[in-house]
Amino acid sequence: MKKECQEISDHITALADQEISPEKVEKINLHLAHCQDCRHKLDEIKKIQEWMRKSWPDIKPSQGFDQSFMDALKKEKASEKRRTSWLFTPRKWVAVCALVFFLIAGGVFLTQNKKELTLKQYIISTEFELISNMHVIRNLDALENYEMLLAMNEIGKVIND
Repeated sequence: MKKECQEISDHITALADQEISPEKVEKINLHLAHCQDCRHKLDEIKKIQEWMRKSWPDIKPSQGFDQSFMDALKKEKASEKRRTSWLFTPRKWVAVCALVFFLIAGGVFLTQNKKELTLKQYIISTEFELISNMHVIRNLDALENYEMLLAMNEIGKVIND
């Protein structure tokens, strides 16, 4: 979608509802004159609006609706204040700060308490690794000796034939 089409698309519903400034109406109409996709989108919105007007009659709110709505809104705001006010009590802030402090202190303690290998431990681990690799080296020597015996056996067969 082109940048200009994206901008028009953001305002096309407002145009269909006639809730847009005359300057924007002029700008959108200029774009619609040469953009079939945006015209198609506007036509679809107008068709949906027409269908909705035909399908549903005008619904009028009951008498006293405004007042009951405002009362419900006030109750909701009051309960919202009660739900959020627990966070602003001094005791809660002290508890939260203490928790954060202990988490940070624990992290520092754990990172400082790491064991580092001493030179002796490093040498032992390196020697152990070399010792464990020795059996691989021995197996390679045995394999080379076996291959040499096979080759000598083949040479002996060739000579005897």
